Order: sequence, then structure tokens, then C-alpha cells
Amino acid sequence: MDPALSPAGRRAASIARHLAGALPAPPSLELAPCLSYAPPESNEPTPAFPLGELRALLDGHHLQERDWVFGAMEESPLFCRRSRGGGKVFVSPDYNEGKEAQREATMRRVAHLARLGVFRGWLTEHSADAELRMIALGECITVYDHSLAIKIGVHFFLWCQTWGVFRIPCRFDALLDDVFRISGPAPSASNPSYVRHLAGAIAIDPAPTIDQLFSSGPLARERVFNLKPELTLSRAYIIFFLHFRGSAIKFLGTKRHHDKWLLDTENYVIKGCFAMTELGHGSNVRGIETVATYDSKTKEFIINTPRESAQKYWIGGAANHATHTIVFAQLHINGINEGVHAFVAQLRDGDGNVLPNIHIADCGHKIGLNGVDNARIWFQNIRVPRENLLNLVADVLPDGQYVSMIDDPDQRFAAFLSPLTLGRVNIAVNSVYISKVALAIAVRYSLSRRAFSATPDGVEMLLLDYPSHQRRLLPLLAKACVFSCAGNFMKKMYVNRTPEMSKAIHIYSSALKATLTWQNMTTLQECRESCGGQGLKTENRVGIFKAEFDVQSTFEGDNNVLMQQVSKALYAEFLSAQKKKKPFKGLGLEHLNGPIPVIPDNLTSSIFRSSKFQMDLFCLRERDLLKRFPTEVSHHIARGESREKALMLSYQLAEDLAKAFTERTILQIFLEDEKNAPDGSLKVVLELLRSLFVMVSIDESASFLRYGYLSRDNVASVQKEVMKLCGELRPHALAVVSSFGIPDAFLSPLAFDWIEANALSSGSH
Repeated sequence: MDPALSPAGRRAASIARHLAGALPAPPSLELAPCLSYAPPESNEPTPAFPLGELRALLDGHHLQERDWVFGAMEESPLFCRRSRGGGKVFVSPDYNEGKEAQREATMRRVAHLARLGVFRGWLTEHSADAELRMIALGECITVYDHSLAIKIGVHFFLWCQTWGVFRIPCRFDALLDDVFRISGPAPSASNPSYVRHLAGAIAIDPAPTIDQLFSSGPLARERVFNLKPELTLSRAYIIFFLHFRGSAIKFLGTKRHHDKWLLDTENYVIKGCFAMTELGHGSNVRGIETVATYDSKTKEFIINTPRESAQKYWIGGAANHATHTIVFAQLHINGINEGVHAFVAQLRDGDGNVLPNIHIADCGHKIGLNGVDNARIWFQNIRVPRENLLNLVADVLPDGQYVSMIDDPDQRFAAFLSPLTLGRVNIAVNSVYISKVALAIAVRYSLSRRAFSATPDGVEMLLLDYPSHQRRLLPLLAKACVFSCAGNFMKKMYVNRTPEMSKAIHIYSSALKATLTWQNMTTLQECRESCGGQGLKTENRVGIFKAEFDVQSTFEGDNNVLMQQVSKALYAEFLSAQKKKKPFKGLGLEHLNGPIPVIPDNLTSSIFRSSKFQMDLFCLRERDLLKRFPTEVSHHIARGESREKALMLSYQLAEDLAKAFTERTILQIFLEDEKNAPDGSLKVVLELLRSLFVMVSIDESASFLRYGYLSRDNVASVQKEVMKLCGELRPHALAVVSSFGIPDAFLSPLAFDWIEANALSSGSH
């Protein structure tokens, strides 16, 4: 065609040739580059750092045990092995099954893991290492199926750990030494031998173990509870019982509960559940309406559901399988409400039949987690023995006398909620693991899928070579790595807990549970979208993960409520420091005791990446908000509002403060891990991950501009720095996701040869 012709002339010539039958023959079809799969490893650079070193940092512990349980699941046909895409084998639940079939499949998998010894020692070994191993295996099980992990968590942990499962003997004299160290000498009983006498020391052992102390009969136990007025037992004392490392009693029960139910639970003969939530009360546990009335004539508790709003709701494991439950109810004795207490009640007989006067109904089909049999439960004046009260914190003597180690009802209530802490820790760390699975799938797909080209006749570009795609995925990758270290910090803090750490554990677990689960949902949504239509296929996992893990934002504590608790705790810390005129100590708040950090006016790339600048900026934000929040609360109080109403009205500052505290904590944790990492190429990548996390956190938060910590020009520069960091992290993307240590079988066909997986010959139709 003559290029000199006008556009109209060219069109006229084309039509003329068409009418004359002179159209040229079409070119032969050739396989376009975007239609041929090439493994990401064939195109990506050799990893610039040892993958094992990054995995050790991110997983933190028990790598061999993780690989073992992954292998155990991959090898069993119970875990739905499927060959897809070039002979690759994948395992994941069959979500095409109905909910009843999914539930039975979940139970078969639990039983299989029990036979393999996966749960061996979970309830009977008593060390920080044993707890970390248990958490590590739980993370791996979650990667396979959230329903499976929840089912195990309900039947083992929420059930067992409520009434105390660790029974390592602890010398009572050593316990007293610690009590006096924490609380100071008692007013009129500073001699430990006198306290031992009051505690009912057993004649054959002048220094009994705690187990012996509490199993030495009602008289000994009554003496412990009736130390007043001779000895005032402080709150630290009971917290020591609840949280002492390697303690005889971990949470709320005592030896009689352990002896009766522990072994059968570990052998999976008894399947427990945890009946706290009600239709009318979820986060507000103090307001639950189920009633347990003590009958001193029969020495029994009568448990009743007085109205429809009091029905127990969302009780995991109860619809089909649970044989026993922990019932949280208001304890009534002689017309007096002693508050929320926990009781053991049997739900089903040995043949699986629901017992008389108990009604159980399925909660129905859910958007996810249909492998868990959630139920509603009504109790119609069922009777349980007096001994079924979980009685570490408080007890009812045979004559109906109520006795407790904690006089303050608020502190006593807080002690009953202690079992939820481990659940929050598990949820937080599991959510990061799921983010890593989704990112491994999305990043691998983006390194093999091509779309469009930069030039008319050029080769189509890999998705991850587009700056916009890098901006979508790589900040999430950085956050997943940084949050992994935060999760490890929380786990190690929990398993090494001491009485002094109780408040900090609650604050950290609340902040991290909320932040990490929210981030997981953000990650899953972005990964789903970045995979296009393939992200909708259940077998590719990312889409179904959204439904399966959405629940994490509201169970074991609604995220918004948890973050309000964090800001309230910080508010209390601020007021206490002001009142006592003492420096801040703990929770990483020591930076408030120093001078106010100064942020340079002109910020360059090198300053943005400086760990000192990053920490100074995060500390400045937290410091300022920790003053603004109490000031605003005080203004509302001055206008006549109650303190509680004033706190509610200041919710925006409360949210900003909780986020500032959490992000500063996470950065501080990662900097410590980065400092302790082996010298070499890994540190270069860790610096990139850390700087990208910080820059994205600034870019995504209005608080830095709203409160004037950064100028508009500097905030604009942050956005540009994010793109620079994404470009620098791009060559390491495959190496980072490969270091997650997630076996290929637990990813999806989309992460590998997705063309072959969808071929007609594959049988995928």
C-alpha cells in the first residue's frame, strides 16, 4: 500500500482490493510468547542471599517439625491429593463437597494426625519449646485448611487450656519467694513458713507442690482462700498462678479437672468445645445471660438458658462432634450474682446422642469454614456437679459459701478471660502464614504470565515487570516478612511469660492480632485481583482463602474493640506516669523519656532508608498522639461528659494512637532481628523490606500529614521512594517467596504450569 496516500485513499484502495478478491493470504499462526509457560526460575536471577537464612528468620523455630507435618499431610490420600499441571501434586480440601461431607472429612483428618502423633505432648509436655512446637505445627495445619486448624483448636485448646493442662510440679516455697518479690511482704504474715502453714502444708512434705496443695482436701483449699485478714493475696499472686512459667496450673482448673479429662482429651476420646459467645453478647462477655445457680442441697449447679438471646452461638465443634463443653455463665448463689464463671458440662453420651434438656442446632452454611460444625446451644436446667466449676480463681464450698483469691470483681473477670490470649497469638501468626501462601502464588504467577507489550511488535511483558503490579504486590511482600518477625516476637513472649508480663502480653496480642489479620485480608484481596480471573478458581486457593479467613477479624476479639483496648491501656500508662511523676517503662515506651525527635526538613532517599530516621518518625507520631489523646479526653470531661463517653468521643485519635503504637512496635522488632541476622547479602534484602514497610506505612496513613509530622512535599517524596524500593526489590521477589518454606503441594496450579493445568488433556474440564 502506498504510504503517500491519504487515510481516505488508503481505505478506498483496501476496499477495492477486497472487492477484486485480492486480499493477501493471512499469516500462519505462531505460538505467542504469552502462551508458553516458562518456570519463573528459568528467567529470574540466582538468589542473592541464602534462602535458608531468610526462612530461619521468618519461621523463627521448629523448621524440621514444620517440614515433617507438611510431608505427613501431603502423603495421605485423606488430604485430597490431586495431580495437576505437568504431574505436580497438590493438596487442599474439596470445597465442592457439602458442609456435612466437609465436616466428616475434617474429623477423619484430625483422627489421622492424632494417629501419627502430631498432637503428642501438646497437653502434657511443659516447656516453652513444647509450646512453640505446638504453635508451629498449628501454623502448617492452617496452611492446608483453616477448618482443620479451628477444629483442632476448639477440641484441644479452647477446651483444655481453659481448665489448665500443664501440671509440672512447682515448689511452693519457690512460688512464695516470687510472690513476695512481686508483691512485697504481706502486712502481717511476712514469714513464708507461716504462709505455708495457712496454706495447708501436707505433713509428709513441708514444701508441697502446687498440685499437692490443691489436692489435699477441701480444708487445705479453704485455708488458701481464707488467708484474709492474716494475709492479703495481691492480684500479682493469682496472676502468678495463672501465668507462672512451667506452672502446675496454667489457667482456670485444678488437679481434679486434669485427672478426669486431660488424658482422654489428648487421646481424642473426649472432644471439647468452648461455649462463651451468645446470640445477644459477643465482645461484651460480662453481659452474657446464661445462668448457673448453685443448689446447696444436691451440691450441683443448675445451668439454664433463660431467654433466646442467651443461647450459646457459633460454638465450634458442637453441632456434630463435641462431647463436652466449657459453659460460661453468671454464677448465682442465694440470689447473689457473683459474675461470670466457667463450668464443665457434658453434651453427648458415649454413642453421640445429645443429653436430655440440652438442645443443639446447626448455625447453618457459612461463607467459609464449613468444615467446622458451629452450633447454637440451649440449656434447660441441666445439672452438673459442684466439682465441675473451674475453681482456680474462685470456688463454691459445699455449703454454698463463695470464696475467691481475688476480691476485685473486675480483676476476677479478667482472669476468666485469660484463655483467649493464646487464641489471639495463634490467629495472628496464622494470618501471616496465609498471606505468605497467597503472595507465593501471586508472585510466581506474575513471573510467568505476560500481558501487553511496551512496543507494537515487542514481546509481551511479565506482569511483575509493570511498575503498577510491583506496587500492588511487593509492599505486601515486605509487610508479610516484617509481620512474620512480629509474630515470632509475640509467640516467644507468650511461651516465656511471667506475671510481670501479663499486661504487656494482653496489649501486644490485641494489637498484633488486629493488625496482622486486617493485613491478611488486604493481602488476599490484592493477590486475588492480581491473578485476574484465575484468582476466582477455588483450586487456586487465594479466592477461597478470603472466605475462609474473613472470620479472623472478629473472632477471639473484634479487631476494632481490641485496638480500642490498646489505646485505653496506653492512655492509662500515660496517666499513671504523669501522676507518679515517673519515667515510662515497658511496652517500648521508654523513648518518651528522651528528647523529642527532630525530623529534617529536606528528606532524601538515603534519609528515608535510615533506620534512625524511620524509628524517630514512628516514635514522634506515637509520642504526639499519646499526648493528644488524653488531652482530647480531658476536654470532653471538662464539658461534662463521663470518662467512658469521653473515650468513645475521641475514637479517631484512639485509632491513630493504637496504629502508631503497633507500627512502632513492629518496626522495633524487625530492626532487632535485622541487627542479629548474619552479616552478608541477606542484610541488604532485609533493609529493602524494612524500608519498603516503613515508606508504605507512611504513604497509606493520613496521620503523618494530618498532624504535621511530614510536609506535603516530603509525603510526595515518600510515594516516589516507594516505587524506587519496589523496583529494587523486584529482582529478589522470587527468592523471597521461595524462602517461605511452603511446599509446592500447598500452593496451587496457578503458581506453576497454569497452561498445562487448564489444558483439555489435563482433565480439568
